[in-house]
Amino acid sequence: MNSIKYVLIDDDLLIRKSWEMAAKKSNIQLLCCKDVAEFMSQLDGLAKDVSIYIDLELGDGLIGTKESHKINDLGFENLYIATGHDPGHVDSPAFIKGIVGKRPPF
Repeated sequence: MNSIKYVLIDDDLLIRKSWEMAAKKSNIQLLCCKDVAEFMSQLDGLAKDVSIYIDLELGDGLIGTKESHKINDLGFENLYIATGHDPGHVDSPAFIKGIVGKRPPF
């Protein structure tokens, strides 16, 4: 799993599938997870410098900006919030590198 460069955590299956298709087309190693719990079960061998994109609204009342603390506490530093909302209206922790849209960054 060391070759994974990007992680997407998003509860929307269509968003995950679109990222997977873009990654395959670009020959990018990507890990997609439906929630933070699934991500936590996939940590073995994952580099701390991987870029992690967390959906703002993860479903079941879970908010990506709050869930991101769990990931940051494990030493991951390249964290981004992915949202369809106006980035200027998203209040995020200081460790978040950016608020971005839902399009794959590759």
